[in-house]
Amino acid sequence: MRIVVCDYSGHPFQIELSRCLADRGHTVLHLHFAEFQTPKGEIGALADDAPGFRIEAVSLGRPFAKDRFVRRLFQEIQIGGRIADRAMRFGPDLVVGCNMPLDAQRRLRQACAREKVPFVFWLQDIYSAAIGHYLTERLGLMGRLIGNRYARLERALLRSSDAIVAISERFVPTLAEWGIPRDRVTVVLNWAPLSEIRPVEKANGWAREHGLVGKTVALYTGTLGLKHNPA
Repeated sequence: MRIVVCDYSGHPFQIELSRCLADRGHTVLHLHFAEFQTPKGEIGALADDAPGFRIEAVSLGRPFAKDRFVRRLFQEIQIGGRIADRAMRFGPDLVVGCNMPLDAQRRLRQACAREKVPFVFWLQDIYSAAIGHYLTERLGLMGRLIGNRYARLERALLRSSDAIVAISERFVPTLAEWGIPRDRVTVVLNWAPLSEIRPVEKANGWAREHGLVGKTVALYTGTLGLKHNPA
């Protein structure tokens, strides 16, 4: 089977999945957004990669305007179109959309529908809830209206998907409220890419700098964006 995994972020465990699928004999193209600033996994070719595996960065050719809402919106639409075009040129039997902003995911979903390619929505978050909350705080009624637009878009994308992989059982009731049959939803928790985790000595320079030597530490590994409300 020819599979395209459109990961947008290039996160470690999504790339690990693509490599695993290629190891099982599938021909896999893993696409990510070149200018998106986030910790990425092993996005370069490895010596033991299966012959049917390839990773490609899709580029806008300019910096991503992460903190400028309107410009970011147009860039997300544009990169969604470029990712969709590359995915369709691959001639896939199946496309997986993961970590894609909703406007970008819409472009990918439309391309799959046009070419009659089955589409899997790998649901990492209910993005419209985060968008609505953030914009309502910043823009009041206008932000709420924008949030409602994204809620309608997200529902439509999920309803039209051939299958949904949700990362938590907590998403299942929301999907049911949105009219999505339970048999179309599979829950798979996110995992740690153990092959990329290389423990070092606990008493290291970073720990000494922050006064953590000899202490019990609960360490968060991941990204913090505006939707997480770091404050």
